[in-house]
Amino acid sequence: MLYKALLSAAIMLCIPIISILTEVLIRKFFHTHSTEAIYCILPISEKTTDIEIKLISITKSLETVCQANFTVFIVDFGANENTLSICEKYCNDNNCFVLIEPQALSVLLTYDI
Repeated sequence: MLYKALLSAAIMLCIPIISILTEVLIRKFFHTHSTEAIYCILPISEKTTDIEIKLISITKSLETVCQANFTVFIVDFGANENTLSICEKYCNDNNCFVLIEPQALSVLLTYDI
């Protein structure tokens, strides 16, 4: 069970980690800081576990690089009530997190953010 939770958390953090590594390499080799905002999509469903750990990990990882210049879209693909309530509270406490429906995600992906 713990192995599955850790594996799930690792998979969910792949995109922000790749973004962070890219940003670090840009800073190191070009001595610059990206002014572009970073957008991350975190899908949640009824099988999502350890959402608190995932939310905190994403926040800490992105804050290191972006200094609050990021947005995480939490997309609800049928998550249970407990997971949804945790995500809603986290979104209320952190303005960089937004809980959206899958239909809104399709609009975001076709719109130039």
